[in-house]
Amino acid sequence: MQQQRIIGIVSGKGGVGKTTCTVNLGLAMHLFGKDVMLVDTDITNANLCMHLGNYSPPAGVQKALGDNTSPLDIVCTHPTGLNFIPADISMDFIDTELQATKLRRFLRDIHCTVLLDGPPSLENNAQAVIKSSDEILVVTNPEMPSVIDSLKVIKFAKMLEKPVLGLILNRNNRYFSLTKENIEQVCGEKVLALVPEDRDVKKSIFLKQPLVALKPYSATSIAFRKLAAELHGETFRPPGISFLRGLLERFS
Repeated sequence: MQQQRIIGIVSGKGGVGKTTCTVNLGLAMHLFGKDVMLVDTDITNANLCMHLGNYSPPAGVQKALGDNTSPLDIVCTHPTGLNFIPADISMDFIDTELQATKLRRFLRDIHCTVLLDGPPSLENNAQAVIKSSDEILVVTNPEMPSVIDSLKVIKFAKMLEKPVLGLILNRNNRYFSLTKENIEQVCGEKVLALVPEDRDVKKSIFLKQPLVALKPYSATSIAFRKLAAELHGETFRPPGISFLRGLLERFS
């Protein structure tokens, strides 16, 4: 039986691309031959089902938690083979609050790497996700407000003695942005992945196809595949002429 590993993917503020990172990192792990499960724990602003094209799941995290249903009974599978547990987008659950002990108990039957797509900031549900995680990955953008809010999340995780794996620097660009070194200095944590600004992200969401599958040789996909390998202690070697293939994909 594979050992469980719960990684909370969190952010200091909304709109930084946290769900995009969760979906693409999860698929990169899956394509790398790892057993992985995505769980939408942003229960008041569920987006995972939107990215993966299942808008009306038979049950979501909220109802399953309330009914003490096993997570294995509500698993959905994307056409890529990626397994995920969605949150219900119905307004019926808008006031639902996560409890860390109950969430951890809910997850105990999932014996693989679990990626929790957490709520942003440090509101109560976000705190519950951090408390329920074994390790934390923080998604940020290369702008000072996002970085400062990320620092708050990092400090909270460390206060709980939760290991912070590092940062995903998403939507990285060359214009009016903080550098990787700036961000590492402010946050005191390593930037594990530099994910460039990518115009194809919106297209991938529209097509319900993670970018790692849609444009596998793009710089963005390569960044997620490298991170997936690094998190499992392995080395990723980009396929031959991947740069040329990436250029061709940009025009497809």
